[in-house]
Amino acid sequence: MTAAAGPPSAAPVEPELQTPVPSPCNSVCTMDPQGAYCVGCFRTLEEIAGWSGFDDARRRLVWQQLRQRRAGSRYAGAVPTRRSDDPTASNGDADGAC
Repeated sequence: MTAAAGPPSAAPVEPELQTPVPSPCNSVCTMDPQGAYCVGCFRTLEEIAGWSGFDDARRRLVWQQLRQRRAGSRYAGAVPTRRSDDPTASNGDADGAC
C-alpha cells in the first residue's frame, strides 16, 4: 500500500499579489553609494519612509518598481549582509520603515 500524496504544493505567491502587501525590507538597511536606494530592498528613502502609510495599490506599484531597479542594479543577485558593527545600519521593522 502506498501513502496518499498530499495536496499539490502551491506555487509561491508574488508579494505584490498578497493582501496585505508585505514589506520588501530584509533588514539590510544600507543605501547605495549614490544614496538613490537601499541595496537590501531597493526602495528609495521616500518609499521606505512612506511604506506604513501607503495603501496596497501604492505598495504593489513599489514592488513593480523594485523588480525593475533590481534588474538594472549592479547589486542584482548579490544579497548584501548587514554588518553588525555598522552604526548606520538598522534592523528594519514590520512595516518596512527601516
